[in-house]
Amino acid sequence: SSSADASEADVDGGRTTLRSPLFSLLGVNDPAVHFSYWFSNDKGSNPRADFFRVQISGDGGYSWVNLVNTSATTNGWQRVNLSVAGFLILTDRMMLQFIAEDAGPGSLVEAAVDDISISGAAEPGIPESLEPPRDLTLDVQPDHVRLIWKSSPGASSYRVYLSGSPDRVVVPENHYATTSDTTMIVPMSNIRFSEFYFQITAQK
Repeated sequence: SSSADASEADVDGGRTTLRSPLFSLLGVNDPAVHFSYWFSNDKGSNPRADFFRVQISGDGGYSWVNLVNTSATTNGWQRVNLSVAGFLILTDRMMLQFIAEDAGPGSLVEAAVDDISISGAAEPGIPESLEPPRDLTLDVQPDHVRLIWKSSPGASSYRVYLSGSPDRVVVPENHYATTSDTTMIVPMSNIRFSEFYFQITAQK
């Protein structure tokens, strides 16, 4: 029997993406992502031209933040342990994805991931997961917008986010205000977008 050439089983002309289901990190104290990966791109033509990426999303996959973005061959399994809170706001719509890509001139790119886990303890006296605020309604008036939403059991406050784009609402730069109420009046003078989007998150 003859063995197949390595280039027959590698990533070619595009990308291979492994994506997790949705998971929640609300109410988790300092959660961390753990995984092992194996990556090779230093053999064959065009060595070290491609990247292996590990990304995390807090909005169900609409936007992604890089946890790992490397072109370095590991020469074996590489273990990674990263605190999630340093990269983005924790939500109940978290996802992970792993991307091996062969872009541009063809090269020999191979990758594997294993032993993926999330760690972190529930904060004392706080439920492991807070129900997100429901039924957000907007009453738009000429000079203000009135926000109304349903309360979340266990929440002591709510963070209000305002954005001009529906794809990136819950990010630090879009934090508008924090309130303990379930209503808020936002003056039109504070809304600098022709189209605007609000999102509310529950806080412990």
